[in-house]
Amino acid sequence: MSKTKGGVTVLPALVLAGVVLTTGAIAADADSTAWPWTTAPVHKGLNLRGKMFTLTQQSGIVLYSPSFSPSPSPSYSTHPYPSPSYSTSSYPWSTPTPTRGVSMCLRYITEEQYNQHIFTLSPYSGSSRLALSVTSATEYQLTLGEGYYYSTVTFRSLRRFWSTVDPDFWTSVCVIVDSVKGVAQIFNGRYISIRKRLPVKYVWTGPPVVDISQFEGQLTDVQVWDYPLPYGDIRNYMRHGFYRSYQGSALTWFQISYTPNRDVLLEDVYDNLEVQSAGRGDRPLEERRRRRRKFFCEDEKKCREGGRL
Repeated sequence: MSKTKGGVTVLPALVLAGVVLTTGAIAADADSTAWPWTTAPVHKGLNLRGKMFTLTQQSGIVLYSPSFSPSPSPSYSTHPYPSPSYSTSSYPWSTPTPTRGVSMCLRYITEEQYNQHIFTLSPYSGSSRLALSVTSATEYQLTLGEGYYYSTVTFRSLRRFWSTVDPDFWTSVCVIVDSVKGVAQIFNGRYISIRKRLPVKYVWTGPPVVDISQFEGQLTDVQVWDYPLPYGDIRNYMRHGFYRSYQGSALTWFQISYTPNRDVLLEDVYDNLEVQSAGRGDRPLEERRRRRRKFFCEDEKKCREGGRL
């Protein structure tokens, strides 16, 4: 059971036994009959709007659609974070059908800028597996598939694209894969990568599961669509829904299930924590927000003209 103290939810630990935490080929554990993360309490169908998880390198979390149910008899992969794979030809949440592509967006904060794993989408599904890592301050690596049948795409630079997207406290990232055109692209706030051709044919068939592990920092607002998002919708996400509301078609932060691995902290995002502390005798809330906007504003004159100061 989870415990709540002072508005902060501390999630219980998940004990993972009989799993080798090294990189290598797929190995099976004869004593294992269930997915390792299904032995922990499951938090189903929650609206996490305004919430964030705090993770460590030793902890992790699995996010998935409330309609998804794990297979009862997988084999285990010896990836750094234990990842079961399917032993049947059909997905329990739906019949897998080819999609036009897939889009995943999330917001995070981390100190690590080199060799940082961000997420794995559909980690247990072979060729549908999609993983994103940061290999340097300006370089992302996208991995498609797993085992002996995987390929990587490296995005070595990002260029400014949107002037209407302000600098943000959060790192907001979207990965867009267009299976029809065979291209992928990375978006980070106001910046974009070039579109790159995929080295192999990639078709996402699910399941709607996201594995966040070996990541230290805060995480919020995970959304997954089963099609490539148009640029206008990506910009809307980067601006926190300034133009209109948004919600992932395959997985949404606003109705999501999750299972923690080890100790994971769930609490309000920083903006909400700021509101809670506004009446504690420190600088008035609006003044602190103004000072923060001023810090992020690149051109003070334009900011004043735009009403942001």
